[in-house]
Amino acid sequence: MADPSGVVHPQELAASIAASRQGVRNFPRAQLRKLLPKLDEIGKNDDHGATLQKLMAYAASIEAAAHVAMAAGEWDATMIFFDAIDTVGHHFMQFRPPRMAHVSDREVRLYGDVMDRVYEWHDEALGRLLDRAGADTTVLLLSDHGFHSGANRPNLKGLPPERRMELESSWHRPYGVLVASGPGVVPGALCGPCSVLDLTPTSLALLGAAMGEDMDGRVLREILEPSVATTRVPSWDHIEGDAGQHPADLQQDPFEATAAIQQLVDLGYLAALPEDARSQIDLVSRESRFNLAVVHMSGQRYAQAIPLFAALVAEQPSIARYGMCLVQCQNGNGAHADAVASARELLSKDPRSQEYRLLLAHSLALAGDIPSSLRESALMEKAAMDKPEFAASLAALAMVQGRYDEAVKHAGRVAATDPAQHSGAPRTGACRTGARPFRRSRRTCARRIGDHPGDPRSTPSIGCGTCLVRRSAERTTKHGHRPAVRPRCAGEPSLRCAAVRGSERS
Repeated sequence: MADPSGVVHPQELAASIAASRQGVRNFPRAQLRKLLPKLDEIGKNDDHGATLQKLMAYAASIEAAAHVAMAAGEWDATMIFFDAIDTVGHHFMQFRPPRMAHVSDREVRLYGDVMDRVYEWHDEALGRLLDRAGADTTVLLLSDHGFHSGANRPNLKGLPPERRMELESSWHRPYGVLVASGPGVVPGALCGPCSVLDLTPTSLALLGAAMGEDMDGRVLREILEPSVATTRVPSWDHIEGDAGQHPADLQQDPFEATAAIQQLVDLGYLAALPEDARSQIDLVSRESRFNLAVVHMSGQRYAQAIPLFAALVAEQPSIARYGMCLVQCQNGNGAHADAVASARELLSKDPRSQEYRLLLAHSLALAGDIPSSLRESALMEKAAMDKPEFAASLAALAMVQGRYDEAVKHAGRVAATDPAQHSGAPRTGACRTGARPFRRSRRTCARRIGDHPGDPRSTPSIGCGTCLVRRSAERTTKHGHRPAVRPRCAGEPSLRCAAVRGSERS
């Protein structure tokens, strides 16, 4: 049936989109058994089968709707968002080998290969969509983050629902995937440092449209053919056109609507919302503001992010990531004294937190109080020496403190613990650049470039090392293609510090 709510654009596709939806109850049993071979062994009180059925019915509906839209007529761009790998991962990645401590042998046997099969389903769906699009279509395949599948998987079992929702993001690895192919893309080209903010400007360039000067991202020129032009307009926000959005008179701010309902409750015209509903609304509101603040932080607009994080800390001081992001932004904005004060406040509430102590040590070092920073880091290093997950952060801290030999040791632990983790060798090279064995720095990062030529974080240190052994021409010609690196967050300045230090000494 047609959708009267206006959520489908153009409206004439509403009936076809509605008909293409895959209902949960009639999701093919054979397809579910392909994803979950031991489906018949699941007990009646175990809802994992029903959860997988619901999530994959939704994924099948997304694919079906995409085919309907693409078959309806000529199109310039089609954007499809599959979230099932993420959502299924939050339920089933815990069962994938190697077995986590809280997972039973039975659960591994029943659910251990579900994630691999879900990936295979998405591969097949991608193949069908590529066949539909045709060989003359430019394709961008991307993921905005990765997903932990090994030793860094979190154990959230037994947590209350609200606390679990707050910690679900700990499943995410920071690095995603970007693959580009088709007309306008240079075959075999490697992409420099990039983020999801670069996808809109790059897509606009491939479509022959201008990027907005108010966009935070850049056009990924290094992967595009010279024939793909780059033009600019001040802002697309002020250009009239049909973008498929609701008319202005129908657009609503859901949080303003919630506030209006609460006002009616306060006046006695409506019954109060149930406590669980109220807490869920508050959580969604906080997370929306948190995401906005993270966008500002990612774009290095620390002054805009700080009041948002500060308000979140005031509302929920027990949520660690709010306070940690606040300290990172204060440091990024140069307000190191404020960062020290915020870090001390966090540590006073949880003196056993190694993350808070690390933040305090880092903030003290950036504020110039190296002795106090060393005292805090000594306590931190003693407690975290057997925790490899802190090695990268300790290497960054030692760099800021000027303890380059210690930084090299910690960076080496990163590479030794997880050879596949990209940050090990670049950090080692950066630390050696600071410690002055510049030729070793060049060799370390050059080896990393050979193993992972698409990893941009080796190039700042190899450039510094090259410059400092008096090969400035080589730095310019061989590695001069590297775009400026935007630090991921203010709390990890090691590569930036190495580059600045190298330029000062040259």
